[in-house]
Amino acid sequence: MALNSYKILDTLYHSRRFLLYKAERVSDGMKVLIKTQDPAQITDKALYGSLRAEAAAAMKLDHPAIRRGLGCFEEGLSVYLVAEYAEGESLAERILQHPPKLEQSLIWARDILNSLIHAAQLNEIHGNLNPYNIIVGYDASLKLIGFGKNRAAWKHSEGNFKYQLPMLYVAPEIFNTTKAHPNSDLYSWAVIVYQTICGQMPWRLDSFSSPEEQKHQSFSRAIIMPDSSVMPDWLYSILLSCFKIDPYERPANALELLELLKSESADFDWGSVPETEKLSTEPELIEPSPLEEPVAEPEPIEELLAESAEPAVEDEIEPEITVEPEPELSISPIPHHEPDSELIAKILADAERVVEIKSEPASEETVEPEFSFIEEVTEPIFDIIDEPRKKTFEPSQEQPEPEPEPIPEEAGKPLAVAPAPEPKPEAEKPKIAELPAQPIASTSPKAAQAPRAKPVYNVPEPERKDLSGMQKSFRVLMALSLLIVAYIAVQHFLLKERPDFSIPEPEIDTEAILQPELTENMPIEMVLVPADTLVMGSIHPEAKDDEFPLLTVPLRSFMISATEITQKEWSMVFAANPSLFRGEYFPVENVSFYDVIEYCNAKSLKDGLTPAYDYYGTEIICDFDANGYRLPTEAEWELAAKAGVGNSFLRFSGSDKPDEVAWFAENSNARTHPVGSKKPNAIGIHDMSGNIYEWVWNWYTPYSHRISNLYSGPESGTDKVIRGGSWYHNEALMRNTARNYAKPFVKNGYIGFRVVRSR
Repeated sequence: MALNSYKILDTLYHSRRFLLYKAERVSDGMKVLIKTQDPAQITDKALYGSLRAEAAAAMKLDHPAIRRGLGCFEEGLSVYLVAEYAEGESLAERILQHPPKLEQSLIWARDILNSLIHAAQLNEIHGNLNPYNIIVGYDASLKLIGFGKNRAAWKHSEGNFKYQLPMLYVAPEIFNTTKAHPNSDLYSWAVIVYQTICGQMPWRLDSFSSPEEQKHQSFSRAIIMPDSSVMPDWLYSILLSCFKIDPYERPANALELLELLKSESADFDWGSVPETEKLSTEPELIEPSPLEEPVAEPEPIEELLAESAEPAVEDEIEPEITVEPEPELSISPIPHHEPDSELIAKILADAERVVEIKSEPASEETVEPEFSFIEEVTEPIFDIIDEPRKKTFEPSQEQPEPEPEPIPEEAGKPLAVAPAPEPKPEAEKPKIAELPAQPIASTSPKAAQAPRAKPVYNVPEPERKDLSGMQKSFRVLMALSLLIVAYIAVQHFLLKERPDFSIPEPEIDTEAILQPELTENMPIEMVLVPADTLVMGSIHPEAKDDEFPLLTVPLRSFMISATEITQKEWSMVFAANPSLFRGEYFPVENVSFYDVIEYCNAKSLKDGLTPAYDYYGTEIICDFDANGYRLPTEAEWELAAKAGVGNSFLRFSGSDKPDEVAWFAENSNARTHPVGSKKPNAIGIHDMSGNIYEWVWNWYTPYSHRISNLYSGPESGTDKVIRGGSWYHNEALMRNTARNYAKPFVKNGYIGFRVVRSR
């Protein structure tokens, strides 16, 4: 097989990486697609390997919803993939231009899912599934393309700002780690199905954020819940399971998802699963295609999780801790001995003094309030009053409950003796023994010498006196504390002047803080560029590949600002100055393409002009007939740099000597300079070469006669053209015809802008 076996009919697509041709096979006239590297990328081995891998996958897969590969051959340093030609348009274009009905969307969802099942059974996953890789035929049939590509192909996709970028469809695990799972395509499938049915992405993303920022936003923002009349609830719940960030929380593979869809939707035919080897339900990492560049084998997720997890409990050896039992408190029996007459006499005397203190004898139902605090004592009373006995306790022995001995009567009257305390539960508080109503027996020597049992009293009188003093002291301290608190309260709340909570008249203008004062609005100095026919590009030996072929572009007259927009002119619209190099008459820089669009519209309204820009979703539309401020087109910029002479061959704007007209790397001292400090060109325009790069309207693409509108440039792209060179770059990039490009969301210290107005 060789290239001369095919007849090239048309160039379908030309990106910075690939060329796609529509061709005819000479042998039988069959229409085919031929894909090869762009000549400028012919030495890129990674691109070469990716194309070979894509060819191998396309020839292996055989499914009606997958574009079939017919062959692959090499000529010279180029590799050519030959595949069947699928007429139609991408699903991205179809969704935008002809939104499908629900039934058609479900048919497409079914066909895509069945093709993924077929590919998975042959150990192939897509990894780059998005609407750009799905071709919709004129009969509404689908063809998936792009199996076997380099896993990071979505990073290099050039996309189209009319549509969502391919990066938003890729699964989180591929985006973060480039490791694909068997269910990674299910995430992409869910995004496509949601967008096809609802006509929008599943998340609310910031339109002017970079693709990477939008991707990170999609990880944390809620899925928009569509109306049930637009999407059935059962399908929405299934899509939510596919949107899980963790692949282990999604359906394990496409086959499991299909079974789930069939069980939830009884009124739609999801088709039958091919009778081939069943898919594994255990997620495993996918091996790279044999023709891809070798990739290091990723570690299984289970092992990674195991390394980061805490060690298992059974693997840990805990130190053995021996806890000694607390010794039980036991009371040794009290040795029997003769009654201590002196001790008994002392106790009886103390009891008599208690009776004398009382004005009235206590009743059986009430206890004198003075002794009420004893109820709080939680220890046994005998531990407090009987110090000699307490010293005889030994922990190793038990103390039996002592039996009281009978007390003899004296003079015919019974002697009041406190009964022995009955055993009580451990948690119960001890009670105060009630005093007898009759007077205590006499303490005469005769009585003291009489043998009697040793009584146990529950009222520790000596301690009561001490605690009573403490109680009085406590009451005094409480009274003093209350007086101090009252004094502080009076001083703080009554006598102190209350603060005034009314809002005083501000001495500073708060409106000026909330809305910083802008610089007084003044008109921008403009220069007329006469109409002429521009010979755009260059064939000089130092010209780059993207500067030819030469293009002839007729242009009408227009007005352009004499200098780059200064920071003072920026502050007429926005108070915040984004520039890295500050100065009122320095050019404003560190602004994105989108910032400039907002400035142009706002400045137009301030000057009573009709804004040139409008928004359609994420697309910006320019009205070139409006009289408001706008960016120059690339052709207008080059004609202004050539001072309105379309066929001028001056190397720089106004001179062939860069030092005369430009600030660049060799003379700028690594910074911007005030505008207009160098010589202008013939019609009075300064700094078209050097100082800062300038945004222009056009999307970047190599020059071609196939561009439908040479004035406004391509209708879509991924990068915007910047012109003129800067203080950071060498003199070759300041040439009138030199081109460069940047993502429209980029901001840095060497890109600014100037404005034009249509006449």
